[in-house]
Amino acid sequence: REGGIGLLLDFVWWRMASSLEAAAKRTLSALLHTLPARGVGTRVARDTWHPLSGKYWEITAVKDKKNSMEGHLEAFGYLHWHGRRTHDTPKRIASVWKYGWYSCVPQQNADDK
Repeated sequence: REGGIGLLLDFVWWRMASSLEAAAKRTLSALLHTLPARGVGTRVARDTWHPLSGKYWEITAVKDKKNSMEGHLEAFGYLHWHGRRTHDTPKRIASVWKYGWYSCVPQQNADDK
């Protein structure tokens, strides 16, 4: 698919698919602990973000938080808005301790295989 409609349809599809999974609300730090490679390469979003906004973080790096005995993490990545990156370099994700994070799995087109 080409253009904005294809991106929008892909986004709506993975948003609906991810909402079907019944999962307890968790922090980003807790979510990243459950993913392979601590979530590097994963797209994550908050349940409070509007589905049509196309807003999500693409995780690029995860570090142990200094002086943390509980396994707390710091996460870095690219923020996407309407399917486009909002900045050129990875940024620290500030709200890792807020609840309501989930991982997003975009739909694969037959052409991508």
